Amino acid sequence: MNASELATWAGVLVALIVGTVGLVIAVQTRAATRRQAGEMARSNALAQEANRIAKQAHDLAEERSAPRVRWQVRWNGGDTYVVENQGDGTAFQVEVAHEGLVETFSDSRTSRLAPSEAVEFMATVTMSTRDNTVYANWAPDKVSGDRQQWQHPLPPRPRT
Repeated sequence: MNASELATWAGVLVALIVGTVGLVIAVQTRAATRRQAGEMARSNALAQEANRIAKQAHDLAEERSAPRVRWQVRWNGGDTYVVENQGDGTAFQVEVAHEGLVETFSDSRTSRLAPSEAVEFMATVTMSTRDNTVYANWAPDKVSGDRQQWQHPLPPRPRT
């Protein structure tokens, strides 16, 4: 084997080594790229879930900080009862209703009840009364078609 053949074989061997090293690097790079793509997909999914949770927390905080209507019914004397807005929000298109009670007087509709305002009504519980539940129906704002309902039994009259 002369020098030129030896140089040719050396060149082929170097090319083979370089090609093999290049192939190994390419395979490793592809595997690393796939791992990174998978990690990025997981990171992206985690970030989206974190954003969803943060939005839910924000919406819940806004909802809880929004003014709320809170009702209470109390005996006012005789057959008179009061349904009062004890919350910090105003109720609109308020209707107070009761089924199964003998209504003797009622001013149970009003366009709005601000905090600490009340609706007064008279109702008589008789021996035939099966349900003494009072219902308050209202809208949370002036334009909402959504109605909300609260119900509670009439409170007992104090014993004398």
